[in-house]
Amino acid sequence: MERRKFVIGVGSLATGAAAAVGTGAVSQQNSTRAVSASVVNDNNGLLGLNLDDSTLENDQYASYNNGELTLEFDGASNDGAFSSSSGLNPDSTLYFDNVFQIRNQSEEDLHIDIDKSGLDNPGAFTFYGASLSGENFDRDSDWNGQANAGFGVNIGVKIETPSSLGSEWETGNIVIDATDPDHQNNGQ
Repeated sequence: MERRKFVIGVGSLATGAAAAVGTGAVSQQNSTRAVSASVVNDNNGLLGLNLDDSTLENDQYASYNNGELTLEFDGASNDGAFSSSSGLNPDSTLYFDNVFQIRNQSEEDLHIDIDKSGLDNPGAFTFYGASLSGENFDRDSDWNGQANAGFGVNIGVKIETPSSLGSEWETGNIVIDATDPDHQNNGQ
């Protein structure tokens, strides 16, 4: 009888443990939560694209169009007697220092790249950096690097034009890509 009592006791223990633990499986669940996200102009975003800094000497080539930064290198840039230009010279290399500013307005350090593959002639453009004090970095190399939280970099544009230009030689978009350097280094 003792053995029968033991077997029945073990069976009861196993049944009790299964009821206490359960399977925990959920086939489906829907939970509604409040979400608030504000979309702001480029100058107010976590990655600010700004034109309002005194170190920007060529910001007349940049403007905001529906809150997005737009670069246009056409037309006269001054009010002088000879201000009748309507575009770039052919077969030339032109440097426009300090056109716009990229500011890391987030609380995290960010690695920033400028992808120009969306341009008609990406090889004709170089987006180089300058310190906020105005010192240019390498004007012949695209800038990419880290912007620490609360800091930024001025961006200049080098343009190399062909020997003959059509009126719409260049159109397209650039993408300013900001990533967390820790995730970039870990391949995440």
